[in-house]
Amino acid sequence: MHSTDYHIRLLTEGAVEQFFLRLFLRNPRLRSLTLVSPFMDMMKDCRFSLADLSLKIQNQRIPTYLITHAPVEPRQLEAVDLLAANDWVEIRFNESLPQQIPNQSHLRSLDLAI
Repeated sequence: MHSTDYHIRLLTEGAVEQFFLRLFLRNPRLRSLTLVSPFMDMMKDCRFSLADLSLKIQNQRIPTYLITHAPVEPRQLEAVDLLAANDWVEIRFNESLPQQIPNQSHLRSLDLAI
């Protein structure tokens, strides 16, 4: 029997850190993963890096979809190139992806949504 209870948590601060903590420490079984982020970064100085995520996606064969802006800065290009080299990641560039939640100017830009 599968649970039909779903929930969404909107994180306005520390979204990426919370996501990675849940993903790596709880190690949930994922059928797929969708990442929505206007900008990508290698996150080298974080507890878990983008390289760690890419390795997890590859090892666990998680079909992953990334929606982001086209990279402009070298650090963004490095991050997109890393994920583009992963056979389990499909990348779509969407320039109309907002950098902030509409009509919520007091909230910080979302780093990552799942």
